[in-house]
Amino acid sequence: MKRYFICGLISMMLILVMSGCQKKATPESLLQQVKKNVEGSTGIDVSMSMELRAEADEADEASYDEDLTMRYDVKASHEPEIFYIDEQLTGHVGGETLEDTHIYLYGLLEEPEGTIWYGDGEDWSVKTGSEKEITSVTDLIDLPGKLASGDDMELTIQKEEENQEFYVLSGTVTGAMLERMANAVDSVGEIFGGAMFVGTGLYDFKVPITIRIDRETKQFASITLDMTEAINTWEEESDFSYVGIRFDFHAFQLEEPLAVPDEVKENAFDEETYVEEDPSEDSEPVELTPGEDELTQTEDRTMGLKETTVDAPAEMNEWASTYTLLTDGTYHEVSVQVTGVIRGEEAAEQAKAYFEKGPQTMFDYELPEALEYGFVTYEVYIPADFPEDTYLGMEMYLTAPDGEYLNNDAYSFTDQFWIEQTDPDALAVGPGQTAKGVGLFTIEKDRTEYMIQIGDSWYHEAYIRIQ
Repeated sequence: MKRYFICGLISMMLILVMSGCQKKATPESLLQQVKKNVEGSTGIDVSMSMELRAEADEADEASYDEDLTMRYDVKASHEPEIFYIDEQLTGHVGGETLEDTHIYLYGLLEEPEGTIWYGDGEDWSVKTGSEKEITSVTDLIDLPGKLASGDDMELTIQKEEENQEFYVLSGTVTGAMLERMANAVDSVGEIFGGAMFVGTGLYDFKVPITIRIDRETKQFASITLDMTEAINTWEEESDFSYVGIRFDFHAFQLEEPLAVPDEVKENAFDEETYVEEDPSEDSEPVELTPGEDELTQTEDRTMGLKETTVDAPAEMNEWASTYTLLTDGTYHEVSVQVTGVIRGEEAAEQAKAYFEKGPQTMFDYELPEALEYGFVTYEVYIPADFPEDTYLGMEMYLTAPDGEYLNNDAYSFTDQFWIEQTDPDALAVGPGQTAKGVGLFTIEKDRTEYMIQIGDSWYHEAYIRIQ
């Protein structure tokens, strides 16, 4: 099941004066030094935790005490692309203490397939799929460098803590920086069946942030975000006393290479190929297959609903069938068409203007020499029998003519296949209306044949040929 990768945020400006030193340093110079120190890292050891606290209101019988902490201890490396996660859930709800549970997970991404092993330490299951089906957490390796990119953020310096010496920067953030951190958390959450901050629109809020930098190594020690006010404002019924996200960075190089233990590989239970014996003596074994997404076909034929495949895509300006995710986890059919593609100098100028507005973005502003920015314009018709008041958008990707995502090890994960919506609010239309969207992407300058894939349900997307 696909998940939106969208949580928003905006930029920051740093102000820092090194106390206790004869030489003064600006926040910009300090963060650039941090960025330099983590560049080239091939691995990372980091803990990510999300803490929620709520206190019961005596006047409200429906309220209850809540103290939950979800923690991910993650080790990840490139070459090979492999990760290990220990997920832990602790706390109490309504006076009941939750047992300290652990879920362990290994992931190995090798072309053309990716594999995930998960279990409780004794019993293991395995899942194999194409690389595009297996969410990677190795983007965490690049996170510290992106956080030190010099985004605008107002900061102050605090006193050093205990016997260890840290630069402590504090301020508020919105936009790109918080989005990068939220996406890092979501990439882990997706592996366990659902993203944490998808579609929340938290980029509209200012969030307090504290960054601790080891004074000796000039590397990130921790990053803490206080999400309390943002969550309570965004979700009117929420009344949390504290909601926080924290990253604790332990190392930026792994002492030993990561590997999936042999005992895990040998004992993992493959649910997709499991054959269950039928209790009837005369019946043949029944092969269990992965569950299909729950799809609802529309009865509204106002626009075309051409069924497309990789081998039989739609052309530009031709309406095609695809499915969008609803809030209840099911999928509803809509019509979509691509109306235009802009590339070259015109796209470069539009991209520059887009970035100058300071929106949240998944892209690095400076592209590798071989890439260029492009824009795709498209329309989505929301049928009259659409069951929700507002359409929330769909995922869009670039693929090669054979349907494989455009990809190259020389570029970051967003380059070559991710299409970013430049104005998500423009898509918020209701049943019987047509949304007009614009997507930003990057592509190799010399590539002339490719397709655009639109839709949220695996194996039911629309493919549109671009030539």
